[in-house]
Amino acid sequence: FTETFQMKRFLSLTGFTLIELALVGVLILVIIAGSMPLFRKTFRGLELENSARNIAKIVRYGQERAIVEANTFKINFDFDKKIYWLTQLDKGEFKKIKNERFGEIFSIPEAIAIEGDKKTAIFYPDGRSEKLDIKLTSGGESSYVTVSGRPGYVRISKNAPKN
Repeated sequence: FTETFQMKRFLSLTGFTLIELALVGVLILVIIAGSMPLFRKTFRGLELENSARNIAKIVRYGQERAIVEANTFKINFDFDKKIYWLTQLDKGEFKKIKNERFGEIFSIPEAIAIEGDKKTAIFYPDGRSEKLDIKLTSGGESSYVTVSGRPGYVRISKNAPKN
């Protein structure tokens, strides 16, 4: 009987009170709330960088396909709808690439603004391409995708391209 009483007394002295648990919960919430702006900024930066890389990947793919297939390809942008896609020359007109992953219409995340100096760039079979400057902006940060006329040149930068 005395052992049971001592055991109950020991257990009641070693537990946490409701106030202590509530204070720990409030402290955790304050830490989470304080880190949210930093997390949002980091996420926006990653999303911006990923979008720029995706555009550069499609440009490089179009350049390579133009050379390998000895055909002309074109990247198209609709800045209002925030989409872009690759087309190829077929019987005198540019048509969407069929049955391929890179023939899809790609979209820019809603939080990112996109603009450019023109809506298309053509990739020629000899490796040349039309110049193109695309600017992606989110949360005060910008990334630039620059395509020059040189074969295979696609650059991603945080700084505006020099003309």
